[in-house]
Amino acid sequence: MIFYAKYLIELPYILNLEDGDYEFRYENAVIRTNINNNLYALVSFSNKIQLTRAIGTKEQLIPLLSDSFSLIKAKTIVCFISVIEPSELEIISQDELIDAMRTLIHSGESYPTKEEGKKRLLELNEDQLRELKDHEVKLKTARKYFPASKAPECVALINHFVRRYSVYFKDHFAEEVSLNHLTSGLTNGVMIQLFCGGEMISSIPTVGLFPYLLRGTLFTHDEDKTKNFRDALLKQDPNLQSALLLIRAKSLKTKGAYRSATIEAAAGIENYIRLNLIKKMRINGLTDKDIELSLANNHLFEVRCKKVFKELYLKSVPEIAPLEWQEVKKDRDNIRHKTAHTAHEPTEKEVDTMISNIESLIEKLEPITSQN
Repeated sequence: MIFYAKYLIELPYILNLEDGDYEFRYENAVIRTNINNNLYALVSFSNKIQLTRAIGTKEQLIPLLSDSFSLIKAKTIVCFISVIEPSELEIISQDELIDAMRTLIHSGESYPTKEEGKKRLLELNEDQLRELKDHEVKLKTARKYFPASKAPECVALINHFVRRYSVYFKDHFAEEVSLNHLTSGLTNGVMIQLFCGGEMISSIPTVGLFPYLLRGTLFTHDEDKTKNFRDALLKQDPNLQSALLLIRAKSLKTKGAYRSATIEAAAGIENYIRLNLIKKMRINGLTDKDIELSLANNHLFEVRCKKVFKELYLKSVPEIAPLEWQEVKKDRDNIRHKTAHTAHEPTEKEVDTMISNIESLIEKLEPITSQN
């Protein structure tokens, strides 16, 4: 019995390529992908979330249209297919059959209990029970070989293909993507369609961050929070630039732009130190020319954190937060410098750690720098 999975991904732009299959080398393998610019999505809306029910040609989907569904033209759909012929099928337990029945009979937000599922299962005739069991065995087998955890692998393959495409055609609009980035598309991330013997047995998206799915506000800030925000808009924020750099780093990380996220995060702590040195120098009566000269003479980040910071705040950054400083310095030496000066591609974990360490350091410095 042959099982296969289709991994469908809508890119947030159009790849200017003819529809068809493309083979490319990835690491030690040759990968085949299908590019299609002429597909549509059958979508519905539920609780401000756009959900795709099917992907196909217009001719395939028009018969499925109803008042509950809309037909939307997709951008470029990239598809990968994986095939396997297992030597044996998975075994389905009675509890798994009951849970399958609960899924079938649930409606709205109410989910049937185990007892309700068991009761409805006992009401099935022999043919219905056999059909349900056959479907669940196939589904369990397919999910074993094509788990949702394979979705990030597809994103890595797409990014490799896009890099080759964008360099060859000099198309700077074709950007690398992340699973989170793709969640707002018509495939809601990576849509995994599972087949057995040519029959589709499941179609479900693997999504990234939930907010990308929303077509409306998730919540509204209370009146006091909104008022404070209005007041803050009219005030100068001395640390706005540094905070913004760290927010950008987090945003870039969710889009898979790890190199850019690393540079923005590193700039965030450098800017934080620079701005607070300037603030203290002005309090001490230095002119703009004196400040500019002092910063030029002490342009290295470590010199500013150790020597200049101590002159102005009586303690150096490493003395105020020794552990946090050690981690930030290690990240700069091992991640930031390699990223800025070589083709090093930092991982998501490295970027996460780097941002977290910078925020921890700023948190320790804030009680000192916030004093006049």
